[in-house]
Amino acid sequence: ENNLSDVKISGAGTISGGRYNEVKVKGATNISGNVTTVNARFSGSAHVSGDVNAKKIRISGSGHIDGNLHTDIIKISGSAAINGDCEAETFDGTGSFNIGRLLNAGDINIDIYGKCRVRDIGGENIKVQLGKYHPLINIVSMFLGYKGLVTNVIEGDN
Repeated sequence: ENNLSDVKISGAGTISGGRYNEVKVKGATNISGNVTTVNARFSGSAHVSGDVNAKKIRISGSGHIDGNLHTDIIKISGSAAINGDCEAETFDGTGSFNIGRLLNAGDINIDIYGKCRVRDIGGENIKVQLGKYHPLINIVSMFLGYKGLVTNVIEGDN
């Protein structure tokens, strides 16, 4: 894996899927096809039209994955959309996300700051809490539908 190249995009750009050591996006980028990488960092807006396999992925801003995501660690601070499954050892979601099918992780930590949707959740340790806004803002936001967790099933050990 030492022979893999890094991809760094600042501004707007499009790249083809493939195998990379590191993918860093600052701005707006489209990635066409499946991506395998050690480390992915999306700051701004990134759209992947395929699956993502990464040791670690960080989404700060907006990230959209048309397929499945397989990773050891995912950290979301912003908004993420994953049309397929999301499988990880650790899932840290702060903000909002939409996962089309299954979220499966050993450790799941969700801080709700927006609308969070996932069909099914399965994990060992699951922690879900509202973001740290004023309690009155949290209550009003939940009743107005601006924030919350919508899911069919949550299965966890703890």
